[in-house]
Amino acid sequence: MRFSWMALAILLAVSFWGPRAGLWLAACGIPWTLGAIILFRNGSSQVVSAASDHVLRSTAVQVSLAVQLFVGWWLVHLFTIHGALLYLVWGAALWLVLTLARKEEWLVSVLRNGTTVVVAVLVAAVGVELLLRVPALQQRLGTPTELAAWSSRYDGLEKQNVLGIRSPYEDVRRDPETLRILALGDSYTWGDLVADADSVWPARLEAHVHQEFPERLAQVVNMGFKGFTTANEAEWLRRVGWQFDPDLVVVQFEANDALPSYPGLKREGGDWLIPQRRLLPSRLAKGAAGHSALYKLLVDGLNRFLNRSYDYPALLKKLSDPSEPTWFAFRDAIHEMADSASARAVPAVLMIFPRLVPGTWNAGSHPLGGIYERVRNEARSAGLYVLDLTPVFAAENGDPRRWHATPYDSHPNARANAIATAALARYLTERGLLEQAWQHAAQRSGEGRRPPTDRRTPSTH
Repeated sequence: MRFSWMALAILLAVSFWGPRAGLWLAACGIPWTLGAIILFRNGSSQVVSAASDHVLRSTAVQVSLAVQLFVGWWLVHLFTIHGALLYLVWGAALWLVLTLARKEEWLVSVLRNGTTVVVAVLVAAVGVELLLRVPALQQRLGTPTELAAWSSRYDGLEKQNVLGIRSPYEDVRRDPETLRILALGDSYTWGDLVADADSVWPARLEAHVHQEFPERLAQVVNMGFKGFTTANEAEWLRRVGWQFDPDLVVVQFEANDALPSYPGLKREGGDWLIPQRRLLPSRLAKGAAGHSALYKLLVDGLNRFLNRSYDYPALLKKLSDPSEPTWFAFRDAIHEMADSASARAVPAVLMIFPRLVPGTWNAGSHPLGGIYERVRNEARSAGLYVLDLTPVFAAENGDPRRWHATPYDSHPNARANAIATAALARYLTERGLLEQAWQHAAQRSGEGRRPPTDRRTPSTH
């Protein structure tokens, strides 16, 4: 028993060694130390051995231990080897304590009842997990399996593009007679949870231009990236976008686009506003349990309860508060894009895409209307054209959830993208911006075709 206990110590040390190992080694070291004291103290090991031999004669104990081995195998699958080892060392320490105290009856009772409880919990959890994996529930709840399935539902256009953008265009060279429009934005522009890129507003805008001007050529380059902030978009435009030599730039804005941003296209995510807790440590969450529908349901419920006091709209409004550093960075990004567009005589439009929150609202009562107003004013003062889509969606009336990409996610679906595109196309036409863009392209055509370069894709430096 002593040799086995020492071997267990080596296994624990090897398994748990790594980042933040101290807490884990303490979690398994406490019961192991207790067991070591019992086994290596004079006389204790003999008492433990005798009591263990007596307990192991029971058929019920033998069956319980066999079931516990099966449970241990499941724990490796559910919580990785770390979960199984923690279960083993604490269970073994309890065994040593009870046998040393000659509480054989207690030990048998704990083993039998504990096994019954563990098996019952395991069976119930597996049953609920299987229920939550019914396709209808997965599509409604957004289970990990449902979210992972989206990787195969997308058309994969971004995987074929050297820049990783969801666009067929990657060559900075262009026909001088072809109109080129850049679309910058976040996941709304990328088209999160919209399977077909042709259903997202940049591709729809290109289709509209082709329809309105069938005798001319036009390209709308979708440079949206999931999670991009306005500062990221300004940096991307500076490093890559202008190399495409566009005739018109459209920048899409959403209420969280003023999150803290850093050089190198880095930024904070939504957790910066409202922290999200986990039920399982990262070591244990790497197993099947951490990726299960039941686990996600429990975590979501926990975070809803813990974060019930957070006012998300108020937190978003704080991002655009003139006294906050986030607003300064956003403002600088807006002015940088406006100045660089003006220097190239390229019209630039900021398109505010409202969050499609459930409920009844109009252009003046949208929960995030204060943000949109401040952004509109700042963008106009910078010299950008501004299209706020809030009145457009408000005029449609009805439940905004009909525009959600899925029941569990409020990103705009294909229908919402169609509404946004129609409004944008109308705005560009009424303001004469398409005509300005065509004139810009015509001036390039008058200068003659540019000689081809050896570089087909842009530098990101």
